[in-house]
Amino acid sequence: MSSENTYIIKAEDSDQYIIKANITRHTFASLDSVDNRQLLLNENKKRVGFTVYNDSPNSIYVSFSGRTADKRSFSNMIGADSEWEPPVVCRGYTGEITFNPVSPCDGAVLVTEFIRIKQRGDYAAASE
Repeated sequence: MSSENTYIIKAEDSDQYIIKANITRHTFASLDSVDNRQLLLNENKKRVGFTVYNDSPNSIYVSFSGRTADKRSFSNMIGADSEWEPPVVCRGYTGEITFNPVSPCDGAVLVTEFIRIKQRGDYAAASE
């Protein structure tokens, strides 16, 4: 399941940008190995932020390294039925993000990726 919404967000430098929010649901089953490299987000140079919701009964590991997220190598662990908003220092991360459940279970991870489309001035000129 995925859906898209478009928002106008004002950047810190007072310029406005058109931001698109892509919402994607990744499902996994208890038969899946917890050692699999499961992709949460592809590398995206236009990403300006993201949020993750763990819709499962177990915690999940999330990794910014692009490697398999596991107990030896992870950036964050998100608890069961919890949402995580990365700290400001991570919001501009544009690389690949992977995830894995801490232990086998059925569940899903919902991720909202915010992507800068264009500056507000460009959008207004194109709309006229």
